[in-house]
Parts: sequence; C-alpha cells; structure tokens
Amino acid sequence: MVSGSQNRLRILIAFALVYVFWGSTYLGIGIAVEHIPPALMCAVRFLISGPTGWQGTFAGVANLIIALGLGQHHQVVWTARGLAAVGYLIVFGSWIGYTSYIYLLEHVPTSKVSTYAYVNPVVAVFLGWLILHERVDHFIFWGSAITLAAVVLVTSAKVEKTSAGHAALPALETVGD
Repeated sequence: MVSGSQNRLRILIAFALVYVFWGSTYLGIGIAVEHIPPALMCAVRFLISGPTGWQGTFAGVANLIIALGLGQHHQVVWTARGLAAVGYLIVFGSWIGYTSYIYLLEHVPTSKVSTYAYVNPVVAVFLGWLILHERVDHFIFWGSAITLAAVVLVTSAKVEKTSAGHAALPALETVGD
C-alpha cells in the first residue's frame, strides 16, 4: 500500500515528467524537422512509439502514407542530430510523457491534469531561450509568469468529488410545448 506522502511524491513526479517532456517536444520537433521532413518524422516517431496507444500507431501509418505520397523519403538527410531528436521524441515525449499522463488521469482530477496544455508552451519558450538562444521579451516573460501562477492556483485547489448517486442537472432544459 502506498502512503499519502508517497502518492503525492509520485503525482508530483508525474506532473514534472509531463510538463518537462511534453513541453520539450516542441524543441525536439523543431530540431528533427531540420533534417527529416515533417510527415516522415511523425511516421517514424509514432510507428516506433505506437505501443503507447492505437492512435499513435494509426497516426504513424497515416503520416507514412502522406510522407511516401509526397516523396519525403527522398528528402531525408539522416544525421545524428536528427535521429537523436526523433529518439528523444519517442522515448521522452511518447513513452515517458504519455505514461505519466495516463498515471495522472488515474490519480488526479482531470481539471488538474489538463494544466499540461498551459505549462507546455511555457516550458518550450524557456527551453528555446536556454538552448536555441531565442529572444524572450517582457510580454512573454510576464505572460508565462501569469500562466504558471494560474496553474499553481488550479493544481493546489481542493476538488470535491461528487458521487454518482447525486442527481445531475440536465445538460439542456426544454421549454414545455
């Protein structure tokens, strides 16, 4: 049995993995498409990482068909940097990131898990600044700070669970005829 503090630590680690690895996929994709055409890069990534879900496998097949149809296999420049970027996307973006995301969905309210969509761009901007020396002006800085503050508020809020036994209000009320 897992204690409360161990469970909290696991959840914090899972959030960190999702935030960092999915946020860094923007950087990985940017590097990969410098060397490998986009549809072919997606095909390789999703066909190899397909065991994380059927949607990944089907995305890989669809992108492979598109890449072959566009002749992208003739445009590939296989480099260590390009292959390393695709490998990073497979291992960290797909396998670890997706597994952490599924773990969070099983242990944390969806409203808190969904915050990854707000944090990922902030992580991408930070990594772009740190690694690629991209410019971050005061608008981006303060926008990122406000976004992260909002995520802290959402993830630290107490969420009450309602049981299925409570009567739910109808999604749409009709006016009597």
